[in-house]
Amino acid sequence: MNVKEKPIEGIEVFSDTSIRIYQYRKDFDCPEIFAIALKKIHTQAINSISEHFTPEQITAWQAGTYKAFIDFARDCHRTYLIFDDEELIIGYAFVLNAGFLWHLYIDPKDQYKGYGTALLNCVENDHRNMKQPSLSLKANEASYRFYLKHGYKVIGNETIDMIGVKLPVKLMKKRI
Repeated sequence: MNVKEKPIEGIEVFSDTSIRIYQYRKDFDCPEIFAIALKKIHTQAINSISEHFTPEQITAWQAGTYKAFIDFARDCHRTYLIFDDEELIIGYAFVLNAGFLWHLYIDPKDQYKGYGTALLNCVENDHRNMKQPSLSLKANEASYRFYLKHGYKVIGNETIDMIGVKLPVKLMKKRI
């Protein structure tokens, strides 16, 4: 999917004929509205990969509250939203600080259509334009192959503690 950058009314937008990716603006957008959609996508995406995790891990992973999504959207260095051709939010990415991708989720019904790749390319291009030399992330068992396919290298293994439940992840990095 070829994604090109296009500014509209001061909002940074990345688009092609079937998708639109835009960077959430803290001073303009309503985080409460986005939090509802993001929480739903997050929960559905985790449910779709549940075979890779224990029931305890799934429950802990889904424990993110509506308020937590509002806080993420408000406090992240960058938040990216991807919309389909019907203007529905179908995915998002959170970058905690310049150079570290914390979340990238696509609604399961829209996976394997190039949207995740388009969103990742958008994040990488944005960071390349900010003169960031690399992008790092923590990938779980279900997602790390996606990042390998896009040139990320495993540089270590860690365990994330989510409300007392351990989730193994791979620390990954790519020079951009």
